[in-house]
Amino acid sequence: QASTWTNALHLFGATAYSEVQPSKFMFNTVIGACQKASEWKTGLKFFRVMTQIKVESNTISFNAVIGACQKDAKWKQALQLHCVMTRSQLEVNLITVGTAVSACVKSGRWEESLHMFSEMAQGKMEANTITFNASISACEKCGEWQNAAMLFNTMASRHVKLDRIAFNATISSCEKGAQWEKALQICGMMVQSEVEASTITVSAAISSCEKSCNWKKSLQLYMGMASKEVERNRVTFDSTISTCEKAADWKLALHLFTTMVHSKVERNTVSFNAAISACEKGGEWEKALQL
Repeated sequence: QASTWTNALHLFGATAYSEVQPSKFMFNTVIGACQKASEWKTGLKFFRVMTQIKVESNTISFNAVIGACQKDAKWKQALQLHCVMTRSQLEVNLITVGTAVSACVKSGRWEESLHMFSEMAQGKMEANTITFNASISACEKCGEWQNAAMLFNTMASRHVKLDRIAFNATISSCEKGAQWEKALQICGMMVQSEVEASTITVSAAISSCEKSCNWKKSLQLYMGMASKEVERNRVTFDSTISTCEKAADWKLALHLFTTMVHSKVERNTVSFNAAISACEKGGEWEKALQL
């Protein structure tokens, strides 16, 4: 991609030594190449030159430069361009809004991203999987589990494709909001939809089970990860060890604690405390002292 955008720049520069006048198509091609190479500054520079020499920009031009800003999380520039586009009465499509929303999410500007999604709905523009996912992710980050669940349900009711990102963000949002039953319900929907679970999915579900004292379900999920060869991380192990501690199963807690080393997962204070507490509750104080 790096060579593609530099080649595009060289070819565009060659027009300065010829009688060829830069066209809208040429500018769009160069800005698009900058977008793919994550060169937002260069893309924005060409977009401004386009305006200066009075070459008319269109939706493709704006989408390309907003996309370049989105890749580098330049939310202010993305929103400014979106405003200019609206004032110019150019067609604002799903790509425009979805890219601007994603730029806000990447920059941690959750309120701005949700505001844009709301504006899109008011404008009677049909949201797609990308725009829904970005908005659900925004809700997850700012602790709005109710809105995350509402957007997820809206996706389902409108038959918008529910992918792994939608499931993961909603499950994580519910788990963070202490809505453990809701998180597990969505996990069940994920299985029915035959969407492949990831480490994020199962870790959030196990954490929900651990917090809701549903230790049997937590262990089932952990075993399911092992059988499907889903990668386990520290959150997965810590939550499952804590579950074992609450279930007074010190043997399994120690087994998982040892497995962390074999799996090259770094153990922390939470891991040690949960394993020690499990041994203590099981009357294995000698093993607790060894830890």
